Amino acid sequence: MKNRNKSLVFLASSVLLFGVSCSNAKEKPKLQPLVDEYAVAVDNVTCFWGEPINYGGRNYHEMGYAGPMNVNIVDRTASYWMSRFLLKPGETLVLKGQFSHARYNSIQSYGSSFSTSSLRDFEIEPDEGSINPFRQGASRDTPADKRWYTIYIVNEQEPDDPSLKKPNTLYAGVPEGDPQSHVELRYRTYLPDQKYDDKLDSTGGAQLPLPVKVIRVDGTEEPFECDRDPKEQTFMLAQRLNNSATAIKAWEAIWKKYPCSEAKEGEFCNDPWTAPAKNPPVFEKIFDFKYSVFGQFLPPEEREKMKPASKCGGEVDVPANKDNGYMVAFAHNSFGKVLQITGKAPRTPRTYWNNEVWDESDTDLRYWSITTGNDLVTGQIASGVNDEMIPIREDGTFSVIVSKPEDRPEYATQENGHAWVDWGRRGDMAGRDGFTTIAIRHMIPSEGFKQASQFVCEPGTEAEVMGEYLPKARYFPDAAAFDKEFGPGGNK
Repeated sequence: MKNRNKSLVFLASSVLLFGVSCSNAKEKPKLQPLVDEYAVAVDNVTCFWGEPINYGGRNYHEMGYAGPMNVNIVDRTASYWMSRFLLKPGETLVLKGQFSHARYNSIQSYGSSFSTSSLRDFEIEPDEGSINPFRQGASRDTPADKRWYTIYIVNEQEPDDPSLKKPNTLYAGVPEGDPQSHVELRYRTYLPDQKYDDKLDSTGGAQLPLPVKVIRVDGTEEPFECDRDPKEQTFMLAQRLNNSATAIKAWEAIWKKYPCSEAKEGEFCNDPWTAPAKNPPVFEKIFDFKYSVFGQFLPPEEREKMKPASKCGGEVDVPANKDNGYMVAFAHNSFGKVLQITGKAPRTPRTYWNNEVWDESDTDLRYWSITTGNDLVTGQIASGVNDEMIPIREDGTFSVIVSKPEDRPEYATQENGHAWVDWGRRGDMAGRDGFTTIAIRHMIPSEGFKQASQFVCEPGTEAEVMGEYLPKARYFPDAAAFDKEFGPGGNK
């Protein structure tokens, strides 16, 4: 089968660093000089940004271990750096960084759960003499010394009127009246270009935005310094953060409700080994975890009472990426050892192969991906593919096959028009083998593309809004059944 795009087989980048000494690590990429003496860095880990949250990816296969912070249900090709620090109301923290060689950058501030403010890559004004490579027609191979930007973190509420927002400014918006509230930042890079991916450089060859100075309420300036003594906590409060995960007992309690052993014929019930997996799996937009995840374990009439108010966009009730819309489906291999996911493929920019020019002129989304695993007990993923790893058929559709390696069909290959994703072996991390959760991300819809998950504003309207872009899934009993249909002599 001919594919519209190149077949791409690669493993996502991930840089794994421990503490401040990495003498036993392989050779690491050179980064640009730090902007000031106070931002003490070891490669892409600094006193300001701790170890990134990421999937093991290429690093796992090269070095033999995965990242220590594979949590937060991270994307296959994404790395998140986090920082938490003290900033009094009215104060400003100034950061200086570089645009990366990647599909996407952003920096976002967070409150208790929701993002309070966001700066996307293309929204950031470059420093004088530099350019922003994420804008239409820009050169993506601009030299490092011309990729600089400066951003400002202000401990104020974001203005309701967009015209009043200052350029390159994040409004942290901590609660009023609490002068010691912390500010939390997350910096993200998705899909570094191939030449940086090969070097295990998850920053995409760029300096992370590092603190230059603090501007106090009275206008005085002073350099930023991380607290060296944990007892100080005068400015830097925490470096390493973990999202809370669902406790095993809590997760068990959910799927043990409404047991099939006690249900009458025709009543709703939860099979304790497969709930809430369906045959076939059904993709739903995630509105919030209460309705979209835990609600799937409840009878339809009970779930209806939890139905959220109409809400467009992609933001959910966890510290998620403000630019993403999320869909989820649960699967269990007792229904079939091979799962095929198909649909119309949204068009995205091509970047991984070190494309010279940024071009979004004929695209639907900035990025999309499919990941497996995604268990709520640990927040880890098993595997995944992104848009440039998925072959596109001549009719614009895609096919992704999910199975354990030993169950992979012979004809589930890039050459035959199928991407393949590992089902995973951990189950749901609560003792249920064969379970996997499939998540699909849609990032930044292009103007005019209204079939993205972000435009599903009412639960249950996914098919109506997304049409052929809503993925469908079907089980095959085993690899032989798939190969019989899609191999030589098959009807597909």
